[in-house]
This record gives sequence, structure tokens and C-alpha cells, in this order.
Amino acid sequence: QEIWVLPPSRRERTDRFTKMEKHGKRERASGLEVYPPAITMNEQSGERTRSAFNWVHVRSMPVLMGFACLACFGVVRAEPTGAPLDAPSTISIEDAVVLALKRNHTVRIGEVEVRKAEEAVATASEPFELTASLNAETFRSKQTGPSDYPYSVEGNRQTATLSKQFTTGTAVELSAESTAYDGVPGDDHYASVGVGLSQSLLRNRGFAANRAPIRVAQRRADYSREAFRQLLIDTLSDTHYAYFDAILAEENLRVAQESLALARQLHEENRRRSQVGSIAPSDLLQAEAEVALREERVYQAEGDLVAARNRLKRMISDQMEGLVEWDFSLASLPAPESRIMDLRGEYDVACRERPDYRQAVISLDIADIERIREENASLPALDLYARMSFNGQSSDIGGGLSDSFDDTSPNYAVGLKLSRSIRNGSADARAAMAGLERTRMRMTLSQLEQSILLDLDSAIARISSNWKRLESARNSRVLAERSLEAEQKRYQTGTSSTFVLIRLQTDLVNARIRELVTGNEYRKSLIELDRQTGRILSDWNIEM
Repeated sequence: QEIWVLPPSRRERTDRFTKMEKHGKRERASGLEVYPPAITMNEQSGERTRSAFNWVHVRSMPVLMGFACLACFGVVRAEPTGAPLDAPSTISIEDAVVLALKRNHTVRIGEVEVRKAEEAVATASEPFELTASLNAETFRSKQTGPSDYPYSVEGNRQTATLSKQFTTGTAVELSAESTAYDGVPGDDHYASVGVGLSQSLLRNRGFAANRAPIRVAQRRADYSREAFRQLLIDTLSDTHYAYFDAILAEENLRVAQESLALARQLHEENRRRSQVGSIAPSDLLQAEAEVALREERVYQAEGDLVAARNRLKRMISDQMEGLVEWDFSLASLPAPESRIMDLRGEYDVACRERPDYRQAVISLDIADIERIREENASLPALDLYARMSFNGQSSDIGGGLSDSFDDTSPNYAVGLKLSRSIRNGSADARAAMAGLERTRMRMTLSQLEQSILLDLDSAIARISSNWKRLESARNSRVLAERSLEAEQKRYQTGTSSTFVLIRLQTDLVNARIRELVTGNEYRKSLIELDRQTGRILSDWNIEM
């Protein structure tokens, strides 16, 4: 025997959701905030969560312990709630889009990838950050004095350095050093304060070469954002497709049920006629067989509806709680209408909005940046450097540092440093590869432009073809209805047969299904064109 702990009824959940709607609460989710009818992406997060089950609250501790014992033996089961948190009972296509953006797992994963790419820009700036270093050491060294007399020197040394690398190729370093010797009479603290400056004259000179890693990271972050835009476009398109398929599955089930009702009506009429002997027994068997066949179609349509609704649930929910039990009704769609399109105008929109085209342009920019950096890296390293230091000596560290600032004859050094690989083959090869990569990206961009033009032409042709098919399917359905109506009148007068009537009923069912399928394909072809142009985001007023 099993004791079931049942969740609240669907009426209670619907009333609770309706009360929340009446209070005007605005829903938020990770990465976006919804302002009907606009949808704006941002960094706010206000997602609410609930436990996986509704538990039974009891006042009596013995009863609670009893339930716990029964649960340990697998007797008591906690059923999931009948619907996810704040799940609407009626869903329109607008609701489906909002829910997909708020609760789709793929969208949230894409947001994380964008944030990772943005954080990578900060890591590219690391070489140009201000760097401080401190060093403290104790030393002992053996030396040889006059007449080869050996002795040892002991002491400690502290060094502080502050350095900064600039994107112009300039490097600045400030340093201070203090050394104290043990066992040395008199002024045993030596201090030194210095400043160093270096400037790259060939390799690593200028903004173009030094800022290249930062610019590449920034463009890669832009690339990641475009990838996220493509993910949003695909999510919106798939949500539309899932919604359209769910509507089609509902209509198919309705047609199958109406067809079954007609078959049962014909079977009942034949049964009455068979009892009075006005028809042959074979007509009654034909009607019975047709009822069984159409019952099988109803069962198949019911299974197709469950599968279609589950595909829609996968797009608009990220919760496990009550997902299977979630029952909702779908708002009807407006009748399809003809749409006039211009290939050149659609192409201009695609080159402006399509994420993959933007990504190709970004990749070309990255190739240009890499080419400039590699060409600069193939040059010899020629650096101009200068260093000046001030020294002081005293009996304590403070006096040594103070004395170093009073030094009127500082030490200094100015020079040039030149270095170059003897063959320099690897650097030249990298520069050549960067140039070839740039050429390849230009060819890829041209290829993509050609593909976009042809894909748009195919999408427009598909829309035109589907619209013509839809009009033909409508005419076919109207004619099938008229034929069946006329044949039913003949059957009532006894001038027709069960076989002909069943065939015309089947023709009408097939005509209705063709009209539904072609209407669904026409709607999908319109969404596919919006996906090909990238316009679907702006149509829904979605901004990054």
C-alpha cells in the first residue's frame, strides 16, 4: 500500500499566480530585465527559487516521525508540484519569447561566456600595470685584504623598486637600496637612490605594437558578444518553431477528433440502417474499421502533442519542479498574411545585423592587428636607456638615504642596446603567416557575403512558394468540404455508398492537415528570413 502526499490543486496554484499578477509585481531574471513590450539586457539578477517539493506540514511530532519512517521504507512519496514557479496557465508567443530569454539554460550559459571574454581584457593590460617589488637579504662574503689576509664581510641589504611599462614602448624604474655592514667601524650604512628610463626605438615601439594584445582581447570580447547575439537569435527562432509546432499539434488533434466524431456518426447511422436491412453488412464493417483507424490517429496525435509541448517547455523553462505536470493553454496565432520582400534591402539589413557577418569583420580586424604586431616583432631590438643614481653613507639607514639626496655628483649611464637574431627566420615566418591569415579572412568575408545573398534569395523564394501552397491548400480544403457536404446529402437519399462517404471524409481530413502544415511552414519561413537577416532581435526590441 502506498500513501501519496499530493501537492496543492491546480486551482490553488492558478489563484496564487493570478494574485501575483494583480499586485503588478515585475519579474526579473539573470542577465535581463523585462519592460513590456521591450526586453532589455542588463546585469541585474532577481530570480526566485523554491524547493523541489511541497512538503506536508503537521503539528504532531509522532505523525511527522511516522511519515519519516514510512519514507525510509519507500512507502511515502512526495509528488512534485503541478507547475513551475510563477508558471502562467496561458502562454502567448510573446510570453514564450520572454520566458525563453529569462529561463533558458543556453542563454544563461552564453551570458557567462560573455563575462569571461570581458574579464580577459583586463588580463591583457597586466604588463602595463604599476609594479612594486621589495627585497630583503642577509649576506656574508669572504674577501682577501692586504698581504693576502682573508676576512669576511657580513651585513643585510634592502631594496625597493617601482616600475611602469607604457604602451609607447617607454619603461621607467625608481629604486632605493640600503646596505648595512656588521663589524665595520664608522659609517657602515650605504644608501642609493636611482631612476632609470628606457625607450624602444624599433621593436616594441609605439601604440600599435604594444597595445596589440589589449586590442585583440577587446575585439575577442566583441566577438563573444556577437556569438551571444547569435545564440539569442537561435533561441528566439527555436522558440517560435516550438510554439508553432505545439499549435500545429493541437490543431492536428482537433482535426483527428472531429474526424473520429464523423466516423462514429456514420457508424451509428449504418448500424440503424443495418437493423432495418436497408444496407449490406459490409457497409457496417467498413464504418467500424474506419472508426478504429481514426481512433489510432487520435492516439498518435495525442502523443505528438505531448512531445511538441515538451519541446516548448524545454525552451521556456529552466526548472525541474513540476515541469512534467505543468499544463497550459496556448493563445491562438493570427491568420498568416502575405509579405512583400526586397532582396537588396534584406541583404543590407543582414550585413548590418547578422552576428556571423560582424564576427567575420572582427576576425579581419584581429588579423590586421596581429599582422602589425608580428611585423614589428621581426625588427631588431634597439633600446635607448639612461640611468642616474645618488649615493650616500652614514651611521644609520635614515642618514644614508638623506645623504644620498644631497649627492651633487651622481652616477649616470646613457647608452644604446642593439640585439637581433642572426637569421631571424622564425620572426619573419610569423609575420608572413599573419599576412596570409589576413588575406584568408578577407576571402572568408567575401565568401560569407556571397552566401548571405544566396541564402536570402532562397529564403524569400521559400516564403513565396509556401504562401502559394497555403492558398492552394485553403482552396483544396474548401472544395473538400463542399464535396463532402454534397455527398452526405446523396447518402441521406440513398444514392451514395459508405465507401464513397468515407473516402470524401478522409480527403477532407487530409486537406485540413495540409492547410495546417503549409500554414505552419509559411510561418516558419518568415521566422527563418528574420533569422537570416538578424532582424529578429530588433523586431522584439531586444538590446544587449
